Amino acid sequence: MSETTTRVTRDRVHQLVIAVLAYVPLLANDVGRLAADTKAYLYLDPARLLARAPYMWQPEFGLGTVTHQNIGYLWPIGPFFLAGEAVGLPDWVVQRLWLGTVLLGAGLGVRWFLRTLGWKGGGVLVASLAYMLSPYLLNYVDRHSVILLPWAGLPWLLALAQRSLRTPGWRHPALFGLVTLTVGGVNASSLLLVGLGPVVWLVWSGLDRSAPWRRVVATTWRIGVVFVATGLWWMVGLAVQAAHGLPTLRLTENYRVVSDAATAPELFRGLGYWYFYGQGRLGAWVEPATSYTRWALPLSFALPLLGLLIASLVRFRHRGHVLALMVVGLLIGVGAHPYDAPSPLGRLFRELTLTDAGLALRSTPRVLPLAVLGTAVLLGAGVQAVARWRPRLEAPVVLVACALVVANLSPMWRGEMLGELVQRPDDVPGYWHETAAHLDARPHNTRVLEIPGTDFATHRWGNSGDPLLPGLMDRSHASRELIPLGTEASAALMVAFDTEIQEGRFDPDGLAPLARLLGAGDVVFRADLQYERFRTPRPPDLWADLQAAPGFGEPVGFGEPVPNLAGPERPLLDEHTLARPAGTPDPFQAVVLPVLDPVGILRVADPKRAIILAGDAEGLVAAAGEGLIQPGRPVFFSATLAGQPEVVSDLAGPGARIVITDTNRKDGQRWGTIRETAGYTERAEEKPIRNDLSDHRLAVPGGQTDHQTVALQSGLRVSATAYGNPVTFTAGDRPFHAVDGSLDTAWTVGAFNRVVGEQLVLELPEPAPVPSLTVLQAGLEGQNRWITDLRVHLNGTQLDVVLDDTSRSVPGQVIQLSNQVVGRIVLEIRGTDVGILDYYAGVTGVGFAEVTVAGVTPDETLRMPVDLAAALGPDRGAELVILATRQRSDPLDPIRADPEESLDRSFTIPWARTFDIRGEVRISPYASEDLIDEMLWSGESAATASERLPGDLRSGGRSAFDGDPATAWQSHFGDPTGATVTLATDGSIDYQDLTLTYLADRYHSTPSRVTVLADDGPVASLALPGMAQAREGRITVGLPTGGFSSRTLTVRLDEVAQKVTMDWYSGLPKVLPVAIIEVEGVPVGSRPAVFDTGCRSDLLQVDGLPRAIRVRGSSRDALAGRPLVVEKCGEAIYLSAGNHRISTTPGRLTGLALDRLVALSDPTGIAPVGDLPTLRVLEETRTSYDIEVVEANEPFWLILGQSHSSGWRLTGPTGTVADAPLLVDGYANGWLVDPGEATGPLRLGLTWTPQRWVWAALAISLLGALGALVLAVRGRPDRGCAPDPVRAAGLRRRAFTGAGGWRSAAVATGIVGFCLANLPSWPVAALVMGIGYTLVERCRLPRSAPTVAALVVMASAVVMIAVDQIRFRYPRDFVWPLFFEQYHVLGVVAILCLAVAAVSEMSEQRCSSVR
Repeated sequence: MSETTTRVTRDRVHQLVIAVLAYVPLLANDVGRLAADTKAYLYLDPARLLARAPYMWQPEFGLGTVTHQNIGYLWPIGPFFLAGEAVGLPDWVVQRLWLGTVLLGAGLGVRWFLRTLGWKGGGVLVASLAYMLSPYLLNYVDRHSVILLPWAGLPWLLALAQRSLRTPGWRHPALFGLVTLTVGGVNASSLLLVGLGPVVWLVWSGLDRSAPWRRVVATTWRIGVVFVATGLWWMVGLAVQAAHGLPTLRLTENYRVVSDAATAPELFRGLGYWYFYGQGRLGAWVEPATSYTRWALPLSFALPLLGLLIASLVRFRHRGHVLALMVVGLLIGVGAHPYDAPSPLGRLFRELTLTDAGLALRSTPRVLPLAVLGTAVLLGAGVQAVARWRPRLEAPVVLVACALVVANLSPMWRGEMLGELVQRPDDVPGYWHETAAHLDARPHNTRVLEIPGTDFATHRWGNSGDPLLPGLMDRSHASRELIPLGTEASAALMVAFDTEIQEGRFDPDGLAPLARLLGAGDVVFRADLQYERFRTPRPPDLWADLQAAPGFGEPVGFGEPVPNLAGPERPLLDEHTLARPAGTPDPFQAVVLPVLDPVGILRVADPKRAIILAGDAEGLVAAAGEGLIQPGRPVFFSATLAGQPEVVSDLAGPGARIVITDTNRKDGQRWGTIRETAGYTERAEEKPIRNDLSDHRLAVPGGQTDHQTVALQSGLRVSATAYGNPVTFTAGDRPFHAVDGSLDTAWTVGAFNRVVGEQLVLELPEPAPVPSLTVLQAGLEGQNRWITDLRVHLNGTQLDVVLDDTSRSVPGQVIQLSNQVVGRIVLEIRGTDVGILDYYAGVTGVGFAEVTVAGVTPDETLRMPVDLAAALGPDRGAELVILATRQRSDPLDPIRADPEESLDRSFTIPWARTFDIRGEVRISPYASEDLIDEMLWSGESAATASERLPGDLRSGGRSAFDGDPATAWQSHFGDPTGATVTLATDGSIDYQDLTLTYLADRYHSTPSRVTVLADDGPVASLALPGMAQAREGRITVGLPTGGFSSRTLTVRLDEVAQKVTMDWYSGLPKVLPVAIIEVEGVPVGSRPAVFDTGCRSDLLQVDGLPRAIRVRGSSRDALAGRPLVVEKCGEAIYLSAGNHRISTTPGRLTGLALDRLVALSDPTGIAPVGDLPTLRVLEETRTSYDIEVVEANEPFWLILGQSHSSGWRLTGPTGTVADAPLLVDGYANGWLVDPGEATGPLRLGLTWTPQRWVWAALAISLLGALGALVLAVRGRPDRGCAPDPVRAAGLRRRAFTGAGGWRSAAVATGIVGFCLANLPSWPVAALVMGIGYTLVERCRLPRSAPTVAALVVMASAVVMIAVDQIRFRYPRDFVWPLFFEQYHVLGVVAILCLAVAAVSEMSEQRCSSVR
């Protein structure tokens, strides 16, 4: 066999090995299962996805949305999946083929790149596999595989850059453009970061004179022209999205999150991306992360260290280029780490990320392919050197190297490439196809509203990532997702609507009116969600509320009404589960609720019946619940009418409704989850003490504080550096709670986080003498951390205080201040009893329940928007409504506190009016047991318990004595030993033959010994069967008390057979409650069917005066925590024009929590909406409508019920184009159309104009791609290059020539400056780098010295990381890289040593070699 034949055969074998390793392991992983990679619609219907992809405006999603880089699915991923479907391949096979093709592209790309450089042999195979099988791909392979396209394209781009340099003409630049066309459409930031590789290559080629600068510039220009021409389609798409879409980047991870994980050692092994270490409630986000932080750690470091060793031992022509790629990749990957103390260069980048353009580049670890490719090339160079030195060793060395590379990607051969948490079966359950078909058969002039929202669409049967229905039907769809869709207004409305569902505040009365407002003809309830993953509503509970919602036709169920049980990873056995009444039905897995009298997406409204609302989307949701929103009446936010008094005057006529709400609050917003996203209501002038990168507020209507609800604080103005936890906003932990006079509220901070340095700031209106402070620490549920060291700052002075046990109990610890005159008091946390920890999981926050400043009485009220009152003119008879809603949390979530204990609102009305009062009241679950029992039960007895299940009135002590086997007294979670339940009667009662029935099921602990106590003490003690399982989970035992007389009867739990469950928040075990169903043989009280308080004056105050109101409803609703009705007592309330204040008494004091108050003044009576014009849609596309309006005799509002966007334009019958639309109905586009003298049908057109730019860019890029293809085929072929032998270093002695001394000094100075810019904390290291370079240049040190130094320093860091991990067994979590923060600096030093090596390589001509 000839040498040529042997070489060809070997090359084909190498290619086969690359292909087999790219495809076969993926096809063998999780056969028949589909990962939720990229977009669910690629698998559900790729043709539908491709049809939508060219449109930047897509009405099918989120009430209409500007898509974010969806246009990139046009090529190549969309056609790939369409081809797979066309040939009938299962979706999971197509997915594996796609992923394998991406890997194959990367591997063959490295092979072609190295052959472009003149390499041959086994080293090419090793380098190809080392790059293709790098752990880097684990960050994205099963969720965001399109982000790997630039990684796969990098070696091709480098090869084409090199070929473009040595071969003049357009062929290789054209191919370069075609590659970027293929790999860059979906994620621009990844392409730009990876695109630094060719830039570095070209610049380095000019610096080391391997190509003249004239050629470098010419090549760069050609590449740039083709790149822009072929990429204009997605560039324009990004520009349109930036101009008209949501600021999506600001609603995802901030740069601090990225920076924290980007330590130099982690980046060195190809990891360091924050998502890789993420931990969800059900497990690791990237399942292989567990092994790479444990047993796989050594090898993942060993291979890149071997690359450094090889770099110090071998030489080849482009060694400097490769080292430069590694240095640039690693330093940019590090970016601004550590975030709080970055290098000067890192600080510049950190500040850049505060801008939109800079934030787009925040994912700096996506530049790592440069470093990974450098490492792969070095590994291949080692094999090449061995083959040149000992050709017979080439085959075994190649085999060993390939084995190590394959072993380094352990998830591939362990079947863990695709995480179980993101998988689903290949086929979606049939009931979802049936649901979609049913919905598609309904009218398409309305959309589908899907509830509840969820972070990602994870179902009990699998994870689809995206909502299913948009991929299965053609009707428009809206649902709440983690990253909101639409524009600011529509996103805010969806968030406001869904938040009420998520937080247990869902108002069934408001669902149908909101559905009509949103243009929804059907509401879909997805009851098969894996609700424990993101703590979304439990299906039976939400279904019970939905069944009570009026305004819907008969529900249509799909699937089976089977229990949706959580677990086993996170069983979510909590207060919600145990409070659910027995026998609550399970819903069908998908339920369609048809809306009665639906309103179309495109509609008209009566300008004479306008509703003007001072507030925002939350106010709109509240108004819908109160029946204040009707079809045909356009809704306007007063803030959007600012500066348009004539418009306000026209709208606020006698047929209008003016609604002043307490919404549009000035508060923070976080987007890390769909729950707990809103902060507390801030003061108008309040600014954050410390910049919070996670706080990204949507653009509010108006944007001025007059348009907003703000806090007015007197006595003290209170703020803090932070509150709650670092992930969500928990307004119940707000700063003012530290001074509000209530021991049931508190400012807390630092849940599962460090707290040292956090501050509570108290500002007095004027400096005044303060004799003392009294501080009482917050005692949260399960409190396990306390403040021990406090620093009090007083007008520039400070006082250090040790907090002792008196600060943990009432009344608190007194801190004497000796009557210092102060205007500002800062309480800074300096230490806690747990000290400084590496990991704070499971550690509670700390704070203060009360801080009393002697002589100061703080007060707070929320001032509702005042803009509308100022804008309205004389009273023309419009209806006037004041609508206030108390901010509250779900009482069944005891870890959270109510943001407001009571309502306290200040407002301004424009006219003197008389108001009727109505509202909603609930029995307060925070009231005492005896107060609740007194309100709900009549008779001569009272029942109480020492504890009960939080938030559930039906679990109170009375349930053990009510004669109802469907109820039970339940203790709270935690050890119930010693808990008691007591029945007290007015007089002494004779007891005989008592029995006790308790639950012994899987949801409860069980008593194993109880004691019965009477007035004079114990009368019996009994050992119980404990955990024994009885029929239907109930055990009844007789109590051997004999006969006795007593006024009180108490059952005490002396011993408990504990059952435990996992706490959802901490993951730690917690003890389940005990449930006593009944103590029989006792007098049973009676509960009236009707709950009626009579007129009470202790619930509501108006302008400081008590106002009598009455609360009525059914006792069943009262006990279930459902709203009761507020009725006025006596005459209506007269309020003069101007400022007023209403307040309510906290529910814990009265037993009644007033949650909503509506004051309504309707002087004339509002006539119903009259006849409106009829619309006919003649032609419709995604971005345009051709409309005919019939019977339009008077002006009308034309409303397009899609997300408000300035891109929409209305064209009149004469071709005139109207201005941008006005925000109408809280989210939609509206134009006031005056038909004038027109007769007959009126023709109107609607167009989303930015799409024209997209079509133009697509056309240009298509022509550019065709032109590039022609140039690629007809252009000048590559000149090729001579073989590039890899040789061992140090085989020839070097001698200093003495040339270029000043240049050497200048370069050494530049190196020192560069090192200082990247590592200012180690100036000695910078000096050593400069001296080392000089010594290398003067041949006093071997040229391998910098790479040897890099190897030694990085290896030292790696060894210490491995030792620490073995010693301390750090858990894999977001913060895992920070456990080794002290070794980051060593990694940076190693990178800088590589930079010195690269520069030294570039200037090697200054030393001559002699034998």
